[in-house]
Amino acid sequence: MWRIWQGVIAGLLVVCLGVAAAMVGRSERGGPFAAVQPLVPRAQAEASVNGSTTNTPAPDIVVTGEGSASAAPDVAYLTFGVVTQAATAASASSENAHTMSAVIAALKAQGIDAKDIRTLNYSIEPEYSRGQNGAGTPTITGYSARNSVQVTARNVSKAAAILDAGVMAGANSSVSIQFGIADPTALQLQALKAAMDQARAKADAIAAAAGVKITGIINVSEQSSGGPRPVSSIAPMTASAAVRTPVEVGTQQVTSRVAVTFAYSR
Repeated sequence: MWRIWQGVIAGLLVVCLGVAAAMVGRSERGGPFAAVQPLVPRAQAEASVNGSTTNTPAPDIVVTGEGSASAAPDVAYLTFGVVTQAATAASASSENAHTMSAVIAALKAQGIDAKDIRTLNYSIEPEYSRGQNGAGTPTITGYSARNSVQVTARNVSKAAAILDAGVMAGANSSVSIQFGIADPTALQLQALKAAMDQARAKADAIAAAAGVKITGIINVSEQSSGGPRPVSSIAPMTASAAVRTPVEVGTQQVTSRVAVTFAYSR
């Protein structure tokens, strides 16, 4: 009987030793027993990482800047209109075509290329009469034909001569002139630089007054860019006019605005 119990005890010892050896092996290979050890340190590490990634908004100064740049115009846009009236639509159209052809020929004689002349609108409308005091049924008394063209003059020094030539040839409606810059890109860039310079000057002044220092730019946005083109409306002239129409070219101005967010430190 004692020998039997000795065998059972010996077997149990062997089983226990095997289980203990397996646990040690799994622990060395990163098994579940090894995972228990770093739980607290890992939690502490995660708390540290989470704490370090909390972003606090950087202090900033927001200002706007405005800049402008100007230059002499290098292109002129002229408009010439012809209005003719006749008893029939065909007659009004024919007379209008004859006069407008003369206007276009006069413009080309001033050196305007055909590609720089384009029709803006053309229409033929009936004219009505309603009798005395506007009473009664309206009746057609004739027709009006209207035609207008726009001309691009790339030599602004000839703008006055071109204007007079069109009027002398028969243009009698919607005659106007407008100056501009063919490619305003360079002016726009100059205006933007001036706007940024002003924004930085404002930010530096604010920072100095507050006892802080500008450290960089967080954000920049362009608010607007452009500038009006001055327009000169020219009254129609008679064919017998001998005095040249005075035309002042002036300058073109482009204005830009920016909003800038600057970072600062104490």
